Amino acid sequence: MRKFIYLLFIITVIAVAMVSCADNMDNNLSRTGLIDQNGNILTNTLVYTNIIQTTNTIEVWMTNGGIHMITTNADGSIKIEYVTNVLAPNIPDKATDYYKIRVPFAVSGDGYTTVSYKDTNKLKQLWFDQINRKAKNDGKVFAIRNKANNRDFNNFQNKHTHDKYSAEDYYYFNNNGDIVWKEDNTIIKKFVGAIITGYRDIAERRFGHWEGRHRAHAIIEYKWKQKGIYTVGAIYANTLTTDEARELYFGRQKTGGIRDFEIGETPFGDGVYDFVAYRYRNETFNNGVVYAANLFERQYIEPGFIEVFVMYDYDNMGYSEAAGLHSYYAYYGIYDYYTEYKNHPGIYFTPQNMPYMTNQNIYLAERPEYTIPLLTHSAAFTDNPRGWCYLFMPGHKN
Repeated sequence: MRKFIYLLFIITVIAVAMVSCADNMDNNLSRTGLIDQNGNILTNTLVYTNIIQTTNTIEVWMTNGGIHMITTNADGSIKIEYVTNVLAPNIPDKATDYYKIRVPFAVSGDGYTTVSYKDTNKLKQLWFDQINRKAKNDGKVFAIRNKANNRDFNNFQNKHTHDKYSAEDYYYFNNNGDIVWKEDNTIIKKFVGAIITGYRDIAERRFGHWEGRHRAHAIIEYKWKQKGIYTVGAIYANTLTTDEARELYFGRQKTGGIRDFEIGETPFGDGVYDFVAYRYRNETFNNGVVYAANLFERQYIEPGFIEVFVMYDYDNMGYSEAAGLHSYYAYYGIYDYYTEYKNHPGIYFTPQNMPYMTNQNIYLAERPEYTIPLLTHSAAFTDNPRGWCYLFMPGHKN
């Protein structure tokens, strides 16, 4: 789905260098990016604009910022005016289809390779090479440690006992690249393709006040920024809805009334549920005591909701051979969750936005400049307070 964007009126133009920004953790940022016919990396930019015109309907721009007005022109094109500035891609004239990207664990040497964004077969192979640690050639493959599992390389795939519960609490990749929960060998996330995408860093945590019986403060918002490095991202489709994951693994099911009721949750199943629902565990502090609240929960109302995983080796908790699990995904819903004071939870998705959350073909064989803004949410499964879990770790197959 090729998108041509014509900028009609730019209030503020800010060039955002996606491949040459400074970064303390990687001195080779200029080694990734869009390349020209001579193999040189171009300075690719985004521009801020308040009004854009498209030659076809691009719903993402309609949901990516506050909309002031949508106008259909005589030629059938659409003009969208925003309340706030939004980023739009600005592809250089001499650009090719090729990008230099960083793929650690897959490419020998410095980990950099060149690939066309249209070459979905090569991108798929690069992802498979990553999970099989081709560049390391050490006989090990990657598995993913579960939320309740804080053990090292040599122990995380062994049976884990916690109180009266025990489980093989990790995920492995089957031959199709699907992510399988070892304890019951259920496919949790199904591999459906690979694209070029960019690493994202947590740039800011905003603290606010939790007003209740006791006044406290909490992390209430994360802000993300592009790191400036392109890599391969694997598109995965969830095989379970949020409700199914809640009932199967969290040990709770909806009553149809005010609250859920507990039917026997385990610390291991809770991790599987979190893998699907990604609850934002916002820490709240009061009189030296730390509380946790699920202020956000992904609501997947049917199987097939997709996300893009990256191996984020900058977030590896000190393990040089491991990588953090980061997820980028489109989410345009408004979730009204259960509390003991209200009994009308629900998720509200507009039909025009459902494809961005469920159809991988919107992202496959598309330039990252177009797909990155579509993925409106970011999840760092290895972020504090999850800092000891969900790592890609070297281990054995299955």
